[in-house]
Amino acid sequence: MGQSLNNIKRRINTINSTRKITSSMKLVSNVKCRRFMVEEYKQREYSSLLRKIILDCIKLKKDLPNDELPPLIREKKKTNKRLIILVSSTLGLCGGYNSELFKFFNDNYKRNDEIIIIGEKARVELSKHDNIKIYTDFLTILDKYNISKTKNLVNFITSLYVENDFDEVDIIYHKYINSLVSKVLIEKLLPFSIDNNDATYSPLHDQDISSILTYSIKEYLCSVLNDCFLSCLVSEHSARRNAMDNADKNAKEIVSKLQLEYNKERQQSITQEITEVVAGSKNK
Repeated sequence: MGQSLNNIKRRINTINSTRKITSSMKLVSNVKCRRFMVEEYKQREYSSLLRKIILDCIKLKKDLPNDELPPLIREKKKTNKRLIILVSSTLGLCGGYNSELFKFFNDNYKRNDEIIIIGEKARVELSKHDNIKIYTDFLTILDKYNISKTKNLVNFITSLYVENDFDEVDIIYHKYINSLVSKVLIEKLLPFSIDNNDATYSPLHDQDISSILTYSIKEYLCSVLNDCFLSCLVSEHSARRNAMDNADKNAKEIVSKLQLEYNKERQQSITQEITEVVAGSKNK
């Protein structure tokens, strides 16, 4: 009986120790989630302004032949080949965050697509497929993330796009919806395209529209990628916070049941000892 009580008490102590870890992770994720949400909002405003400038420049250049346009908006021959940026997490314990991402990727991947992977989970997942060409140059870009890191990635993908025969450059990532929901999306980054209904900004630029356009598109790509990355970070930490909250609640329930079991065992042990004492006194 004593051994059983010790085992139950040991399990309770172990679960309580685990709860300290899950509670700490939940608090850390909650703080990071709030910080990245503020940064994402600011980044979205900046992206919107840049897009207006680019649309204005394109409007002024729309009558030029295709070969005189900057490469990033020039129409290319179709090759059925894409460059995809796949953004996963490096750490686990974030619920279905990565499994949903990889399911969406597998549904959208086409043969000949090449992948820039971000996050250790994506490297592990894609290592199972021998026929997928992957780039690991920016695997850890979201670790201790800083917006300035994105410029190197933009230079990398624009060089690949111009020098190779990719039809387009896409990004697959988690779009933050609310504290309980994020949605996996695929968005086209290149070539830069406009909708006929898009509004334009006031045409107050100098004569070198091509230079402005090339620079602005790169800055816009930086801004869009930053927005996507921040959305991924918010979604990841939100998912981890929710997962740790559920784990903490489950741990509380288990501890409550174990405590009840411990009390029953202890009561039985005390009753048995009293019975033995009474029986022993009678035999004297």
